[in-house]
Amino acid sequence: MTQEFDLGCIRGGTGPAGPAGAQGPAGPAGPTPSISVGRVTMLGPEEAPYVRRRADSPDLTPVLDFGLPSPGAGCMNAAVYDPRSRHQDVFAYCDAHAGRPAAAVTVAAADSRCRELADFVCDGTADHITIGQAIAALPETGGRVVLLEGSYMLDHTGAPPDGGGERCLIRVEGANVSIMGQGPATRLVLDEEEGENDSVCLLSAEAAGFAAAGFRIDGGSGNGAAAITGLRLGRDAAGAAVERLSVVNCGKAGVENLGEDADICRCTAASCGSGLLLSGSGRVRDCVLRANGHGVRISGGCQLIQGCGFFDNTDSGVSGSAGNRCLIRDNILWGQPLGLSLSACRDCLISGNLIFRGSGNEEWAGGEYPLLLTACQRPHAVGNLLRGKAAELTDCISPTLSYSGNDWNPTA
Repeated sequence: MTQEFDLGCIRGGTGPAGPAGAQGPAGPAGPTPSISVGRVTMLGPEEAPYVRRRADSPDLTPVLDFGLPSPGAGCMNAAVYDPRSRHQDVFAYCDAHAGRPAAAVTVAAADSRCRELADFVCDGTADHITIGQAIAALPETGGRVVLLEGSYMLDHTGAPPDGGGERCLIRVEGANVSIMGQGPATRLVLDEEEGENDSVCLLSAEAAGFAAAGFRIDGGSGNGAAAITGLRLGRDAAGAAVERLSVVNCGKAGVENLGEDADICRCTAASCGSGLLLSGSGRVRDCVLRANGHGVRISGGCQLIQGCGFFDNTDSGVSGSAGNRCLIRDNILWGQPLGLSLSACRDCLISGNLIFRGSGNEEWAGGEYPLLLTACQRPHAVGNLLRGKAAELTDCISPTLSYSGNDWNPTA
């Protein structure tokens, strides 16, 4: 006979979990809502932007009302447009790509607005390293680096001297790369005294198809007469396009061109050794060169210089040697001891230039000339207004000089 005992609710320990069962079939796809934009309100500077669903709009056809910041009022952040963080993947993609082509990266300075929207953010120290990383992030086919407004501070960090003793801070070695700023509010600035005892190039392009536009390059007023070059277009940088750049305080040159077929347009240079230093070939149009040593210095190549203003450069407006088939026309040169001076150039046409020493009819001092041509072959100087002194030609072969002498030397 078996005897049974009531042991109550005594249980042993929990055993291990069993294997997971097979995944069940997917449920039916839910309906896709059709979102429509309702009222859009432009807000004042003190009003917070918003996105609100109308309470009476159905789930399948919701209506969203937007309160958007007015221009200059600031950026709408994720806490406003996605307070529950449910759609960060969508909004992050839109923030990163809206309005920009795929082959573009954006760089923000330490003092830029909307830094959170940039692909690369500088911290105000050795910013050339961050800009270099942005350039390296472009595909092999090239692309655009967009610099937001603000000051990008450059120094010698990570830029040892090359074989010629020069430090190059930002180097573009890939083809078809563009660097675009936001106008004068975008500034590349060399830290004070960083260039005093060194040869420094702030930005160098070494491949074809380079373009730069809309920013300011500053070699630093505290760097004195150091051998600083703002922008160099190397020998391999054929077809470069430079537009709306402002370059200051570069003791060697604001822009130096060694390549072929460059186009330099609507740029300014001030307080540089040479505003533009040209030994390659290309076009210089509608630029203003003020208070440099030389406005434009030519050391070879075929140059077109047209529609530019040269003011108060301490040595010359345009000068140089070894140019070949240069065309220098329709420029204003005011306040230089040498307005336009060429030597050992061939087949150059100089026409339509207005060259003045000062605001009145002052005499030019000894050794000063509005137009000085030395040892040039077949120079043609036609239709220039040389106020106060006639042209000076020395040892030139087959010159043509018309309306550049006493007939264009008014005394009243």
